Amino acid sequence: MDTQENRIKIAIPISIGSHKGADETLWALKVEDNKAKIDNIPVHVNNVSLSDIVEYGKSQDNFIFNFVKVIEKSGIKTIRLSYKDSLLKNRTKIFKEKIFPKLQSLGCSYEGSPEIIAISVPKSTDLDQVVKELNEFKDKGYEIEIADPGTN
Repeated sequence: MDTQENRIKIAIPISIGSHKGADETLWALKVEDNKAKIDNIPVHVNNVSLSDIVEYGKSQDNFIFNFVKVIEKSGIKTIRLSYKDSLLKNRTKIFKEKIFPKLQSLGCSYEGSPEIIAISVPKSTDLDQVVKELNEFKDKGYEIEIADPGTN
């Protein structure tokens, strides 16, 4: 069922940070009428993760639909990693060379930008272990936030 005509975007209101009041649009795959499975890692919204089943409502333009609620949690967790020091040099290099290899060994994936990264933690991976790995980098200017613990 993963066909192009089943792919939609769902606009979810952002309730935190500098993007508060805007929407983050996430890719999703229709699973039935008004229900879809999130198909990318949310970067700016809380309590929604990759593969969650969500209800969506009215379309903004027959392609982007309005988020209503999470119907079924996937068990996947999301951690947001941001930077306290906006002048931190080589932050992308540090993430790719030092942080991500450790997370990848735990089955994690990520999306984001040099300023903020969303890390997807598989259902089978212990969230505390991932946080422990990330805490090692707190003294390098990184802030860690659990954006979605993966449960209702």
